[in-house]
Amino acid sequence: MPNIDITNFISGWPELLLLEDKKNLEAKLETLESLAIDQVSLDKYFNSFEYEYINYTFNNKYNFIHKLSEIKNNLKKIEILELVLGSDVSHKKLSEIIRNLRKKLDIFFVVDFKIDRDLIAGARFGFKGKWYDYSLITWINQYSNF
Repeated sequence: MPNIDITNFISGWPELLLLEDKKNLEAKLETLESLAIDQVSLDKYFNSFEYEYINYTFNNKYNFIHKLSEIKNNLKKIEILELVLGSDVSHKKLSEIIRNLRKKLDIFFVVDFKIDRDLIAGARFGFKGKWYDYSLITWINQYSNF
């Protein structure tokens, strides 16, 4: 079986995938590796999108057990976008924000989402070690000297 392509790896994942989801999957893989879980119980162990990916990619559960390290390496390759908003947003609005960012960045990422009410409005983004600040408080502080 060829190496897993990262694009295929994430193609069936939900649009809004949070850092917590990624960490949960990594923890499940670690547990599987340490327990050598029975292949028959994989469908009970993973949630639906994870299990569908397993079936799509491997066609049989036995192959999955032998590909754990490759899957773990692919998970490490997925970028993390840190998103800080000034207020709560609906799941629908957050999905819309993420969809637009993915189009602009042209890359799949998981989201580490936080709320910081000090921003007042707007957002801060951290991606690949750089931060971008589009918050109202930063704008006010920047232009309050005039």
